[in-house]
Amino acid sequence: MKAHGWVMLIYLFLVAAQSHAQRLEKVIFYNVENLFDTIDASTHMDEAFTPGAAKKWNTAKYEEKLEHLAWAIKSAAGEECPAIVGLCEVENRTVLSDLVSQPLLTCSKYSILHRDSPDERGIDVGLLYNPATFELVDSAWLQVALPDKGDKTREILYASLKEKNGHELHVFINHWPSRWGGQKESEGKRVAAAKALSAAVDKILKQDAKAQILIMGDFNDTPSDKSISKTLGAAAKTNAKEGLVNLFTYVKPGTHAYNGSWSNLDQMIVSTGLLSPTGGIKVVENSAGAFHHEQLLYYSKKFGQKFPSRSYGKDFYYGGYSDHLPIKIELVIE
Repeated sequence: MKAHGWVMLIYLFLVAAQSHAQRLEKVIFYNVENLFDTIDASTHMDEAFTPGAAKKWNTAKYEEKLEHLAWAIKSAAGEECPAIVGLCEVENRTVLSDLVSQPLLTCSKYSILHRDSPDERGIDVGLLYNPATFELVDSAWLQVALPDKGDKTREILYASLKEKNGHELHVFINHWPSRWGGQKESEGKRVAAAKALSAAVDKILKQDAKAQILIMGDFNDTPSDKSISKTLGAAAKTNAKEGLVNLFTYVKPGTHAYNGSWSNLDQMIVSTGLLSPTGGIKVVENSAGAFHHEQLLYYSKKFGQKFPSRSYGKDFYYGGYSDHLPIKIELVIE
């Protein structure tokens, strides 16, 4: 064979290898604990996070908070910025813009998906994604009809993302109603959120049983609670042939601590299509976990162990990161 023939064969081999090359991408979810700016808004109850309030929230504290969160997100992902970041407890688009402008996060020119929610406090969910990896195809905001018609909560954010090889990833960002007033007493609110999410997921799976769905959020319930295990139907069995699988059922010690006890309120749940080796996008086995780093923790003398280091305890400023830990998974994209 002539020299140019060998060159052409090598070229075609390299092109084919590149087209089948696998990429590893990181996904982070983080409840950032009251990421408010310092400006008093007339549309919601944000007065506690203003300079004149008891917390004395100011520009210096806000900037420190942004630096801390950027470090946590980048460090949880590793050497490169995560391709997808789901967030909750953000006040508005401005704080998201300020966050992605932090030097540690400029390794990705993040696109932002956000809108103001009906939540009385004005805390929202949001999505950051790397436009070099994913293209936004569609988005929607799912309303949650609570049992008390006068009560309001955050919407569920839906985004259809397509990576450059054409594989579609359906993403849902959640922040379900809190346990304020008691876990059992407030359970109906989270069941209502689960019903809204389940209806949207079922619609996707009805059209494509192998659809690749990633659900993440602070659910304010654990994987074994009714809202997630029964209403949503997220199972712990990773060998399930269809439906949803909760990747955080057995993650230890947890993502959030209350009264000295850890629990997994923050979770990532996937469709079985994301566990398939032939789906184009696949979750890396055993990649799910919380980012437990010394810098994100403080030692509790009362309970004799370390817990997430939060920004505030009531009106006292601790200067920490969040009362939740970032959670993560890895995706292989072919």
